Amino acid sequence: MQNQLLWYTRRASAGEGSDMPAEIKGPFPSGLVSRYILLGRVLLTDEVSVDCKIWRPAKEVAELIPEIMVGGASGPVAQERLNAARRWADERLARDRRADQPPNPEFQSRRAGERRQAEPAVIVQHRIAKTKRSTEEKNLKTSPSPRGYGMFMAIGGIGLLLLAFIFVPRDETENTLRDCLAAAQPKVDWSGCKMEGAQLDKANLQDAQLRETILNGASLQQANIKGADLSYAVLNFSNLRLADVSGALLQGASLRGANLANANLRGANLSYADFSGADLSSADLEGATLDNAIWIDESRCAPQSLGRCLAVTSR
Repeated sequence: MQNQLLWYTRRASAGEGSDMPAEIKGPFPSGLVSRYILLGRVLLTDEVSVDCKIWRPAKEVAELIPEIMVGGASGPVAQERLNAARRWADERLARDRRADQPPNPEFQSRRAGERRQAEPAVIVQHRIAKTKRSTEEKNLKTSPSPRGYGMFMAIGGIGLLLLAFIFVPRDETENTLRDCLAAAQPKVDWSGCKMEGAQLDKANLQDAQLRETILNGASLQQANIKGADLSYAVLNFSNLRLADVSGALLQGASLRGANLANANLRGANLSYADFSGADLSSADLEGATLDNAIWIDESRCAPQSLGRCLAVTSR
């Protein structure tokens, strides 16, 4: 199979006019070479080979060229997606290396902070309310469980401690279940993960947990995201063309400049979502909840908007 090939690389101009032979690196899997091309570590003019005998420019090997680089990046939206893909590739490369060796400060400090635009007041207010609820729930979950008390406590104190032990909710596996390096699969938990520029075309993420996940510039073309929880996720400039997002929860999600052309959004909860500048051409919104959503022209959808964005009527 092509994706199992191992490639050697060499700088095409290395050694020209010199007795020094060109430096050959590798072998690298196809996916790693693609990431190096995306990050500029392997140039399109560099040469690649599977046997160190027959060499050809990297730009002539279609399987090694990242899809996002095909045709070049023209326009601010395309450039933003390309930049996000590069950040994702850089972070992923750093994570892969950390799995095999001690942390490298160069990679840890390379990732730039996320650029966020100012949000409409209705979104901000909703997020504040959500954060308040989450904080209250977290305080309950992290309340210390009474242990190690007993015989030397007064009977009344023991009773109160027992009640607290029984009724205070605890979820000790909440954090351990989240794995940002887990493979794309149904019900995967990527909640809160930073996955800018992730390449997830045709991925099966049905019923996945993607709450507050950062997916700026991600490519999710034809992905199966049915029933997934994307509440408050950030998908600015992401590509969801032809994706199946039916029945998904996108309450408060940010989809500024996203490509949702021909996407299936039937029955999805899109309340308080931000679609400013998004492409929703031919998207199926039947039964979708759009209460208080920010529409593509930055107008606000009225409460009880179902299947389409109803204009807010003035009184």
